[in-house]
Parts: sequence; structure tokens; C-alpha cells
Amino acid sequence: MKSTQTELSPQGQKLLALLVSEINKGRLNINAPEDFLGYGEALDLLNLPPDAPRGETDGQTLQLHGLNDLARWIKTREKFPKVTGLIVWKKGPEKGTPGGGYFKEYNIPRNGKEYAWWLDECRKALVFDWSPILPAEKKFDVCKMNSLERSLIERAGYSNGWENVQSSTPERVVMFSARHKAEAHVLPSINPGGPWRVNFPRGPQPAEIVRCFPEMQDSEGGFHAQGEAALGKLLHRAAELAMSLPTHAADRYAEEVAKIEAQTLESTEAIRLVKQRVGQNLFRQALMDYWGGACAITGLSIPELLRASHAKPWANCVTDTERLDVFNGFLLAAHLDALFDCGLLSFDDWGHGLFSSRITEDHALLLGMNRGSSVKLRWISPEHRTYLDWHRRLVFQP
Repeated sequence: MKSTQTELSPQGQKLLALLVSEINKGRLNINAPEDFLGYGEALDLLNLPPDAPRGETDGQTLQLHGLNDLARWIKTREKFPKVTGLIVWKKGPEKGTPGGGYFKEYNIPRNGKEYAWWLDECRKALVFDWSPILPAEKKFDVCKMNSLERSLIERAGYSNGWENVQSSTPERVVMFSARHKAEAHVLPSINPGGPWRVNFPRGPQPAEIVRCFPEMQDSEGGFHAQGEAALGKLLHRAAELAMSLPTHAADRYAEEVAKIEAQTLESTEAIRLVKQRVGQNLFRQALMDYWGGACAITGLSIPELLRASHAKPWANCVTDTERLDVFNGFLLAAHLDALFDCGLLSFDDWGHGLFSSRITEDHALLLGMNRGSSVKLRWISPEHRTYLDWHRRLVFQP
């Protein structure tokens, strides 16, 4: 194949070199398009100068810096796969898909078949021989991790819930654990001496981690960590969440129940009691992981004084998944658990405490609280609200 590289603008050349570099690293998986390169991530890797022209969005900025040039250059070459489809949205309803301009540029109608066409083009791009198109001097140069960096990352993982290393290369360290189903990917910094880039392709929702580390969030929904200590904290919290979300406790319960039922017990009632005890222990552990071992209201972190409190009681749940859902309850100090369990305390959809009329101001003061705004959950997720609605209607005593 004769090189036609000189017909592509320098900005288009640089973007193509970046995409080919990401392909060669093996980080772009056709079965996980949500992990393709994001618009903002591509801009970061291009390392534009501070005074470079910018659009209103990352996508518009990337169009100004090679995306449009590359797309139009590819369009004039019939046998070349539409490689710009490897850049996708990382947030919003179209997460994991290219912008609408991608289909428009290649005259693809939006009739429901466009996504199959796009994925087919991505498959072709991932196996296409780009080497004649990119001379060696045009290869995209990125930071790589030396063996010492990778050892530090692996040590941080081992000590913080990611004891197994799936792969360790200068471009990426992938870690996992036998205790949960998540993966942690640690990538080199964009600039020498900068923070590592961290994402969890199969793990807790980034929004759950952001609550603890908002300063570590990046523009693509991933995270960055400067140094081993910061990485350790991030990995530790992600592992905690991975062991509590979304159905980890229910999955473990099903395994334990199978073992119980394989044993010979005296009666059906004995089996029921053993199952319930196992389930409640797993639910408590899930809440301990989710709330970081501290009361959901006070932050008290003495395990002996904390209780796993269901919003919809165990006996009223229809399925084991519901019983063991980490959002069906809260980790509460013992006195708050007692109030919540008997309906003298509940919470609104924003996590503010609601006291029963039976709790007077004097009672509240004796409990170390007041009936004002001092009782509030440290955070609340949308998934809590269905269970709280049930609790307010059927347990709470107004």
C-alpha cells in the first residue's frame, strides 16, 4: 500500500497516530465500546497548548484539532475503516457511542441500523494494518510506566482489595480480586511526573466513588491518583464498593444457601434460621463496606456499636436480592437503629431525618439530637428512595 499520509493535515496525522497507538496497546475492546477513547481523553492525550482554539464541548474542540480532517480524509479512501468511531461519548444517554456527527460525516441514516454499521467499522479498524500509513517518526509518543512504577501500583492493589494482577505492561496494569467481580485499570500519566489514570470498567459506579474523592475525578468519568498513597485510598474505597454493589451480597448468599441445603439439619425451621443468620451477616458486611465502616448519620466507626438496619424488613421482602440489597437499609449507631427499626425515625428522599410525633424535643435532646436539621444521612442514592418510601408508608409512625 502506498502511503498517502502527506495528504492528511498535521493535526489529523497526530490524531490518527494516537488512535493507532491505543489500538496497538490492546485497550480498545470491541465487546466494551464504553471503554473506547473519550473525546476529553483524546484531547488530554493530544496535549494541546493552553492557547489552542477550543469549542463549547470536548467534541467540538476535537473537531478543530484533527477529528474533522481525519474523518474527511478517511471518507475519500474507500478501503479504509472509519477509525474515528473509536472515539465515543463517556457520559449521558449516548455513553459508549460516537457523536451524531460521525454518522452524518459518512452519510449513514439514523434508522436503527447505524450502530451495527459503526461496530463493524470499529472491528475493521482494530485489525487494519495501519503501519504503511504511519511512518515510524509519526508514531504517537505517550508516557510509559517503568518496572518500579508498576511494582508500586501492584503493591497498592495487593494491600487494598486487588490482590491479583491480570496483566502488567508499560501501558496498563490490570488488577482484580477473588472477593468481587470488578477490575481496576491503572494507566500511565499523560505527562511525565503526573498522576496515574485509574478506571474501573467492571466495578462500582463512579458516582459512588466520587462522594469520597471528588478531587480525583477526571473529565471522562475516571480518576487520577498522584502517588502510591492516593492510589491506595482510591483502590481501597473502590474495592469496598465492589463488595457491596450491586448484588454482591445476594450472590454470596446464594452460594452459602446451596452449602446449607446440602447439609443434614434437624428441621425446616432450623434451615430457615441458619439461612436468615447467614443472610443478615452478609447484609451487615455489605453495609459496612458501602458506608466505609461508619454510621450513615454520625460517622461513628466503632463496629460493635453499629447495626445493619433494614428499611423494608427481611420478612417483608419478596426476594433474596431485595433482602440483601445494600440500598435497602443503613448502617446506624445502635440508638438510631432502634428508632429507625420501630418507626420513630425515617428519612425523606433527600436524607433528612423525620421524627415521629412521639419523640419530643426533650427526648431528642436526651438522645443527643434535636428535631431540626442535625439528623441527616451522610449521602443518599436514588436507589435508596424506593425502600425509604416503603418505610415511610408502612413502618414510620408520623
